Amino acid sequence: MNYFNIGICDDEKIILEKISQLINDKFKEINCDYNINKFLAPMEIIEYHSQEYFDIVFLDIDMPKINGIEAAQNIKVKNPDTIIIFITSKDELVYESLKVQPFRFIRKSKLTEEISEAIIEVNRFLENNSYKIKIITDKKKYEIDIKSILYIESSRNYITINTVNDNHYKYKDSINKKEHELEDYGFIRTHSGYLVNERYIQRLNKDNVIMKNNQKIPISRSRIQYVQQKLIEALR
Repeated sequence: MNYFNIGICDDEKIILEKISQLINDKFKEINCDYNINKFLAPMEIIEYHSQEYFDIVFLDIDMPKINGIEAAQNIKVKNPDTIIIFITSKDELVYESLKVQPFRFIRKSKLTEEISEAIIEVNRFLENNSYKIKIITDKKKYEIDIKSILYIESSRNYITINTVNDNHYKYKDSINKKEHELEDYGFIRTHSGYLVNERYIQRLNKDNVIMKNNQKIPISRSRIQYVQQKLIEALR
C-alpha cells in the first residue's frame, strides 16, 4: 500500500475544503494510505514543509504576496522529489509555472474530474518509483511503503515495523538484514534494536532521537557520531 504525505494550499477556504474532500475521497477509493495538511497561506505550507517533507503538494497558482509558483520553488529547494500539482483558473499562468516542472495542472472549473485523473496518474508514477517491504504476518501479506515507516524495532528473533499511522507489523526477521536492505533509503541504525527513518527525526539528544511525533528512540553511545554524520549527509 502506498503512503502519501499531502499538502494543499489555496487562499479561498471554500475551495480549499472542496479540494481536500475530493482528494480524500479519491485516495480512499484507490485504497492508499495518506495524510492531508491544509493551508490558506503559501508561507504556512513552506514553513511546514521545511520540517516535514510532502510527497505531493496541490497549489493554487494565483495567491497574494507569494504566489503558487514561488511557493513551489521554495518547496523544491527543500525536497526536489516533491510532486507539484498546480490548481488555477487562469490559463495564462500555466506557461510561467513550467520553470518548476509541475507534474500536472488542474483547472478550477473542472476540479472533480481533473483531481481524480491527477491522483490516478501520480499514484501510478510513485508506485513505479517507490520501494515497499513485503512481509507475511498473521497469515496475511502486506506491502509497506517505506515512506510510511517511522522506525523498526527488534526483539529476539522478531522485528516490528511501526508506521506513521500507528500501525504495527510484527513478524520473524532480522534487523541486521533490514538495515542492509534499507541503508540506501534513509534508514539509520541508532541502536542495536532500532532502525529509524531519518525523514521523521526531529532532533538528536545525547541518548535518544526525538521523532516528529515526539516519540523517543534510544541511541547507543557508540552510534552517536555515526547518526550525526548520517543526518548531516541527509541535510546536504
